Amino acid sequence: DDRVDFPFEDDQFQARQAVTAAEKLINQDGVKALFTFSGATSGAVAQIAERRHIPLVAVTGLREIGRGKRYVFV
Repeated sequence: DDRVDFPFEDDQFQARQAVTAAEKLINQDGVKALFTFSGATSGAVAQIAERRHIPLVAVTGLREIGRGKRYVFV
């Protein structure tokens, strides 16, 4: 299947909601990569990405979120 889907969850820029959303996207929706658009949520989701070996593209100016991580790209 050559189709690409982009399921979306609204985390309302809250770290706890971002973690819940990321876990749902991975476990239920079967995503192969994550994207975040806020430093407030990127740090929390980065921990999940590393633990689960899921690439995370974090669109944020907070470069330290990706420092020392293998699956986080800032």
